[in-house]
Amino acid sequence: MDISLSEQRALWRRWAQGMAGGILALDTLLSLQWGPTQLFGPRPLAPIQNLILGVPEQTSLASWLATSVLVGLLMLHGFLALAESRERPPLTERPGFGRKPRLAWLRVYQQVQVTTGVLLVPLVMLYVYTLFQSPPNLDAGSWDQRLTSLGSRMLYVMLVPVLLLHALLGLGRLICRWFPGNAQGLFHRRWSLALGSASLVLMVASVLSVVRSVPAPLS
Repeated sequence: MDISLSEQRALWRRWAQGMAGGILALDTLLSLQWGPTQLFGPRPLAPIQNLILGVPEQTSLASWLATSVLVGLLMLHGFLALAESRERPPLTERPGFGRKPRLAWLRVYQQVQVTTGVLLVPLVMLYVYTLFQSPPNLDAGSWDQRLTSLGSRMLYVMLVPVLLLHALLGLGRLICRWFPGNAQGLFHRRWSLALGSASLVLMVASVLSVVRSVPAPLS
């Protein structure tokens, strides 16, 4: 099926949005804390946390670079999602975007993903604000003792489930869109491109997760 140049650009914009979102989601899942004293949540970005909290600890250059890449991917993913044109043709007329869902739960799936993405913006901003107002006690063992204000605890409890839900829903939607068997997908019958894109997401997310855990050299 021949598509116009504008439609091709729209497809590759969605590919870039999915690529950035996939890397962010996998990095979040790879950074989960499973300790009994930790709430089920992602590991914080160490350099940004140290900057906010004023922690006098050195952070490795590799960790700073990895964090910068993640922040850049986050900005790219958010920008492409917010800048998407609202004057769009029906789903059945958009190549690569999938047919109009016939089942109600598919529509709910998409709406929940969009809603969680929108909720993340105020939750993150408010959570960071509470950290500035009430710096955590880093010597505490559990998350509820580490967070010193009621507001930061409540926001953290709301933020983590929303973040994980958005990440999991986004990964599921990305797999469906990139699956070569999807006749309306970007990689229809293009197994090499689909596997290459998926491998790139896995590789970048794994490398960033490992690099961010590299300790700083002792002075």
